[in-house]
Amino acid sequence: PALAALRADLERARSRAALTRDADQPRIDLFARASVGTLWDESTDFSLSGGRPAYGVLGGIELELPLGSGRAPSDAAAAQVELEAAEARYRAELQALAARAQTLSGDLEAAREQVTLSTQTASSARELAEAERQRLLLGTTTAQNVVSAEQTAREAELRRLQALVAQLTTRFQLEHATGTLLSRFATL
Repeated sequence: PALAALRADLERARSRAALTRDADQPRIDLFARASVGTLWDESTDFSLSGGRPAYGVLGGIELELPLGSGRAPSDAAAAQVELEAAEARYRAELQALAARAQTLSGDLEAAREQVTLSTQTASSARELAEAERQRLLLGTTTAQNVVSAEQTAREAELRRLQALVAQLTTRFQLEHATGTLLSRFATL
């Protein structure tokens, strides 16, 4: 949205600069007008004989010459400065957006690796908890060790889910920054 607003400001500044550059230039306009007089009332002086309508055509050229320098050069200079500022803001926003996208892309890759590692850790913790349960059945461990192993497995699963949420959040932030999120949900 911010980039679209800056793009609109840039277009407005471009059109204003073009208009002010041409403000002190002579202008030639061609014009034509056609008219039909439909006064058929015999009692008025505007009708033709026999009650026929009157037709008229008028054409010409209008020449508009600016008198004196006035404010046109200063307005043109101000519009040009405004255009350059708008272009600079737009370029800065594009660079900031590219940097943010680059950062988010790196964050997304790190989040993917975190999901992979936490998935492996959760799997190992589940296997360890199952092994502790089997040892308890054999009588080689205590219930405290089984409870501790199951708690570790639950914590590992929680870390896996948190890493997955962080990965999805980062992906959505990247898609939002690059504009692909809007296009994906624009049909809803």
